[in-house]
Amino acid sequence: MLRTLQPQRLSEGVVSELLDAIRAGRLRQGEKLPSERRLSEQLGVSRVSVREGLRMLELLETIEVRQGKGAFVVSSDVRPSGRLLRHWLSAHRDEVLELLEVREALEATAAGLAAQRRARVGVPDAVDPNDLEALVQQDLEFHHALARAIANPVLASLIAELNGTLRESRFAMFAIPGRPQRSHSDHVAIAEAIRAGDADTARAAMQAHIAQTRADVGSMPEQGAS
Repeated sequence: MLRTLQPQRLSEGVVSELLDAIRAGRLRQGEKLPSERRLSEQLGVSRVSVREGLRMLELLETIEVRQGKGAFVVSSDVRPSGRLLRHWLSAHRDEVLELLEVREALEATAAGLAAQRRARVGVPDAVDPNDLEALVQQDLEFHHALARAIANPVLASLIAELNGTLRESRFAMFAIPGRPQRSHSDHVAIAEAIRAGDADTARAAMQAHIAQTRADVGSMPEQGAS
């Protein structure tokens, strides 16, 4: 059985719950998933949330949606080739770049404030670069922790909202070759500058981190380009 999701988990709860069910063997490879309506009832969320969760699982190559037949489990391992994720990123390239521009301005400010206030931001551990789920989770936790540490609820709320937007983009960006390693090195540099109380370096490190992300996304060919 699947668990009813709590409201605060709706943005990612469908994906997490279905992945848990697949890994635990409650949903097996080759098995057809319940209909959107049935999943909506079981999880206690809207069909829109279910549809978004299924789309994410399809991008992660965990399920396959067959036209007119439904969604089927194809893998319990979130280690996709990245082909579908990069295709998604190519299709949403301009939107993601605009979002990153706003994040760069807000999060660079937050990093500087965190250093000025000697906020406690942990240096993240390295994560298996092939484990997209763990990479995305750690990335979100790092940026959320930094936002909370500045003791400015308004700025923290804006950053949290932006980081929750286009969650697919995070999975897609970590599917870019070399991106996981670059992101980890950037996070370590940002955290160390904050711990040292060096506001200028912390601000510059965050700007460089997101600017490099924009460069990675911007270097991708647009959908349909030859």
